[in-house]
Amino acid sequence: MVFGHIKGNRSFRRFSLRGLGKVHTELGIVAMAHNLLKVAGIRLNSCNSR
Repeated sequence: MVFGHIKGNRSFRRFSLRGLGKVHTELGIVAMAHNLLKVAGIRLNSCNSR
């Protein structure tokens, strides 16, 4: 589900670097951005509901 969300909603279709280590790092950055945006959305919704 996470990979589908990243592909569909974040428009991340392919890696821009080559090599397993670089791809691992790039995926880590994409996953971190995904999680930060998810936390920001949760915080925004909780602030608006008060």
